[in-house]
This record gives sequence, structure tokens and C-alpha cells, in this order.
Amino acid sequence: QKYLQNADRALRKHDWEEVEKYYNLIEQNTFNNMEAAFFSSYGKAMLALSDSDFHKREQKFDVLKRSMSVISDYYDETTEDKESVLKKISEYIKVMYTVDSVNNYNKEGTTFTGSLVDGLLSNPGSFRWHIALLNGVKAAFLTELNQIREKHDDAFIQELINEYTGQGNNTQQKSASEKAVSEEKTQSNNQTPILSENKNGTKGFFAGYKDFKSLSLKQKILHIAIPLIVVIVFFSLFSGSNGKYINAAKAAYLELNAFGSSANWSEETVVEKDDYGRAIVVMRLKIPEYNIDSYVSAVVYKHNGNWGYYYNGFKTLSGKNDSSAIQDIKNSSYWNNPDF
Repeated sequence: QKYLQNADRALRKHDWEEVEKYYNLIEQNTFNNMEAAFFSSYGKAMLALSDSDFHKREQKFDVLKRSMSVISDYYDETTEDKESVLKKISEYIKVMYTVDSVNNYNKEGTTFTGSLVDGLLSNPGSFRWHIALLNGVKAAFLTELNQIREKHDDAFIQELINEYTGQGNNTQQKSASEKAVSEEKTQSNNQTPILSENKNGTKGFFAGYKDFKSLSLKQKILHIAIPLIVVIVFFSLFSGSNGKYINAAKAAYLELNAFGSSANWSEETVVEKDDYGRAIVVMRLKIPEYNIDSYVSAVVYKHNGNWGYYYNGFKTLSGKNDSSAIQDIKNSSYWNNPDF
């Protein structure tokens, strides 16, 4: 129990050496302990993030992935609080994506359209190579969860799987909704003519051609103009230059895939643009289950027709107008520099 307390304290402080030390001690003195099996290797892998020896880092993450293969085996035998331990592992897999690391990022590793071969193989330490290491851990954990689900009907296991497959907690609702839409389409396909009426028996907004033909000129103009205005306003809001930067920023976070479908975005703002197509986007990120509610940033750009982003542009801000953090972001993202 003392080792567990020390290990947990080290985890919260991100003291990876102590994490490795105490979980190794726990592993030596217990049997079938899922938490120790994972975190003893996790501490080594996280420690490797501060090492410029990228091949050594790769080896540590490979060890971490292999260490996870015992989780489904230990699940039947352990005396741990299974739900608490697996949720803790899930939480700290997400932490991996938020911790700074020594890197060797270049154009090939930081653009959406960069060479995948260069990013993963030829350039150890690149952004894509780094994210591939982290995603490998996540995939290994998902494999263990699926193996546990095959033998056990524990609800929280399915919840964790849903998190990692992007289904969220509304799978049943979504299925019901899709079924309703499908039934509605089937009904509408079996009906002719295409007429719409409300409870009062008056014609609906989208009427059939014969109904439209019988309208007055003023009513015809309104029927055509109102939808057209709505479409124009919609595209002006979401397809303008700022909208494109905001969408690119969200796509960048999606590529990181740290939080999956549980992330909620609001207050998206393009704070500033430079002379070479870069933009600092600030957004409010809420993840209720992890008590996260903070402003985050991303630096995105369009260069030679391709959208890209800077990994160092992902920062947590103290507020929407955190000038100090915004200046740090500029300093790490070639701001107003023609060199990409």
C-alpha cells in the first residue's frame, strides 16, 4: 500500500523515474497486478520522451506495448479494483499526448499531406513517428479491452472501448436515430406525390410542384429566397477564411486523437494571422469526465495548397486572451517567417 501511494504521487507529479521505481517494487511483491504491469513500463517510456535517442525511445514504447499483453490474462486473477485500474490506465494513455518530448520535427512530420514513409521511417523523431508510437500504445490497450469483453460482460469495459473507437456514450441513441431516419426514408419513397401538411392541414414549407405553381408571385419569391439566404449565411460563416483555419485546427487535434469523441469545442476564434498564411486559433476544450475545461491553441497554415500545423503550437492558455502564451506560440512557430 505504501508503494502504491508513492507510485500514485509520482504519477501525479509526472516524476517518471519514481513511477518506474515504485511500480517495479509493486510488481516484485504482488501477483497478477495489472496496474504495476502497465505503469512500470509506462514510467520508462515516458522517461524516454526527454531522450534524444529516438531508437531508444522506440524500444521503450515497444516494451510498453508488449507489457500490456498480460492485462487480459491478469483480469481474471487480480484482486485489484478492475474498473478503477483500467480507467486509470486509460487516463494516462491520454496524458502521453499532452507531454512535451525531444523532437526532430520537420515539414514531412508536421503537414497533413507530408510523406508518411518519411514521417514514420526515414525520420525518427518526426511528428508522425512520435504520434505513431503513442497510437500503438492506445491500439494495444484496445486489443486487451476487446479480449476482456469477449469473456466478461462488465459495462465499463464497453464504455472504455467506445471511448477508443470514437463511438462515445450514445451508441444506442444513434442506432435508434438512424433507424428512425431509415424508416422515414422508406415511407417517403413509397409515397406520391411529394406533399407536406401540418396538423392544421396547411401546406408545409417544402411543397410539391403543383402547390408551388399555385402560389402568388410574392410567396414564390419567399419560398426561393429564404432557403437561398440561409445557405449563403451558412457558407459565409463556416466556409470563410477564418472558418477554414478553425476547421484545420480541429483537424489537427483530431489527428492527435488524444481524447476522441469526448472532446467538446466552443468559442473558436482566430486570434491572429501573420503575413505568410499562418493563424493562431484559440478554442475552449471541455472534457467533463476528466474535469477539463480550458482554452487551447493551435497554429495552422496553408502553404503551397496544403494545410499544415506546428506541434509546438498546441498550448494550454490561462484564458482566451493569454498574451504571454500567444507570444510563446509565435516564438515556436516561425511566425512571420517565410521559411516553413
